[in-house]
Amino acid sequence: MNKINFINPLPPKKQEELQRWYNQTLYAVGFTLFILTSISLYQCWQMTKIRSLFISEKNTMAQITVENDLKKLQEKETTLAQRIKKIENLETTLKNPTLFLDKLSELIPADVALLNVKNKKKHFELEGQAFSAHAVMAFVQVLSKDKFFKNVHIVSMAQESVSSLKQKFVRFILKGTVET
Repeated sequence: MNKINFINPLPPKKQEELQRWYNQTLYAVGFTLFILTSISLYQCWQMTKIRSLFISEKNTMAQITVENDLKKLQEKETTLAQRIKKIENLETTLKNPTLFLDKLSELIPADVALLNVKNKKKHFELEGQAFSAHAVMAFVQVLSKDKFFKNVHIVSMAQESVSSLKQKFVRFILKGTVET
């Protein structure tokens, strides 16, 4: 009978070839896994980089919109401050008719009635009527003595009568300037 070799069924040359094939396959699979893992890690790194760029771009855009909104708000604040300043100035300047009319109402005598009041910047014109020329003259003197009214003078004065009341009155026009 022939001897059967159960321990080394393959000849040594075949065993070396199998061993070489096994090692090469193992190296090839390991290298392939290494390449695939490296590519995956590189893609993950790129995705995180893209995400961080996207987030930073989003933050930059948000920051730009916030800065633009802040500039707009500052511009609105300055325009509102200017408008408030104009309103406050109107309370104290001649453009505010209440100051002029308040001063005029303090100084007007009872026997003088104003029919028309014009106030343009520093110049004013008063049209009215009184019962006598002396009342008009007294009114002009009162206005001239006040520090607010300057250069008050009579432009015209005429006596008129109302037939239904059978009463005479003096119609007048005064002009002058206003001081602040």
